[in-house]
Formats: sequence, C-alpha cells, structure tokens
Amino acid sequence: MDKQSEDTNQNRQSPDTGLFEPETKPAATNSSEEPAHYEVNVKHYANYDKTRPDDTSYSKEIQNNLAYASQPPFRRFFLDLICVLLHPSAFWRGQTTHAATIGQMHFPHLTILILLRMIAVFIGGVLLPGANASQVLLQSVAQGLLILVSIWAFGFVVAGVSALGGGGFHYDKGLRFSGYVMTPTLFVGIISIIPVPYLTTICDLLSMPWAFVVLGAGILPYLKIKTEHAPMVTGLLCGLLLCLWGVMPMLIPFLMSLNLW
Repeated sequence: MDKQSEDTNQNRQSPDTGLFEPETKPAATNSSEEPAHYEVNVKHYANYDKTRPDDTSYSKEIQNNLAYASQPPFRRFFLDLICVLLHPSAFWRGQTTHAATIGQMHFPHLTILILLRMIAVFIGGVLLPGANASQVLLQSVAQGLLILVSIWAFGFVVAGVSALGGGGFHYDKGLRFSGYVMTPTLFVGIISIIPVPYLTTICDLLSMPWAFVVLGAGILPYLKIKTEHAPMVTGLLCGLLLCLWGVMPMLIPFLMSLNLW
C-alpha cells in the first residue's frame, strides 16, 4: 500500500472508536445532479374511528370539526351564534380543536352583533315620543364603542383570573372567551328596537344568567382551569361580568356630557 492510500485510511478511521467515519464529499458542481432526499416521519395525533375498515379514517367528531373550520366567514358566524346560544359546551369543546382567531371573532361575529344592537337602539330611541334623532344616534354609537371596550377589558380580566386558577395568562384566549360569553347579551339587545323605556336594560339583566351558563361551560374545557379552582373562578368571573355590564350604561351620559362628538 502506498503512502497516499495509508493517509486516506487514517483520515477515515476514528482514533477513539476504531469505526470508520463517512467520507465527506465535496459540493457538487454539476447542476444536473439530483439533490439529496430526506425521509421525515410524521405522527398524527387525532381520534380515529376504529370501527371503520380503514384505520386511518378520522372519527366523526374530527370530520365535523374540520368541516366546520373550513366554512365561509358568514356561515361560520351563524353556526357560532346558534352553537353558543343552544349548545355552549359543544361550542367550547370545538374551540379547543379549531379555535377562532382574534380577527374572526371581531369580524364578522362581534361586528354583526354590535351593529345590530346599535341599529336596534337607534330605531327604538327615535320612535320614542319627543326623541332627538341626532342625540339618539350619538348614544347608539357611544354604546357600541363601550361594548367593544368592555369586551377587551373583560378579556384582560379573564386572562388574569385564569392565571390565578392555574390556566395560565393568555390574553388572546381571554379575549375570545370574553367575546363569545357576551354573545347572549348582545343578541338579546336586538329587542331594543321596541320603543319602550328601559326595556334594553331589563332585557340585558334577564340575559345575564344565559351568559353565565356560556361562561361556566367554558371554564374547564377552554380556559383549562384546575378542577378544584373552577367553582371559585366561575363565581368570580360571573360577578365581574355583571358589574362591568352594569357600569357601562352609566358611562354613556358621562361621555355625552364631554361634547366629544
């Protein structure tokens, strides 16, 4: 064996383990040479329907979740609205697999509900005897803005209380939770189109137990609150929501007195 071959073998053999290491090839200069292929193993974590012949078939629940998440925005709005109002537990379970984004919650969900409430408040206020249309319009706009600010503020409260209850501080999750929890009250506000004094306030208070049910249904599956802390967190959030919504009507006359319009 000549000296060049001996040097090559020494470079290719590990002095510590005695194993031969792979030879490093220079970078290919020929552009026609095929690139290296890498094999990647991917694990899918999902529920499978073992009763079907094809073991790779998704379960019916996963199929429904995927179909729901791919719906157009306005169709998804109606699905969200019906599910929140009638099946809040199923809604929160679905949000764990296909959570709505902050943008999807604001548009079209909150946008439609707040606009409908503002329009109803304006029409009902104008129909009252001796009403000033411009004044009623400003009050309607002020109420819509306060509702939006209240949702953002309550979202921060939810995130803070969730952190105390073992669920961690996640403002995006708290904001989504806040928006959907207030859905029953925003929906009931459409009744404001009936020109009866204080009807909106009365209906808001009557809708609060409905909102409490939606809130309580999402404490464990969505916020991931520890089971031993769930009753305390539920009661605290229900009380804070009631206080926040009760203070909001008092702020409207104050804003009107500032002549910001």
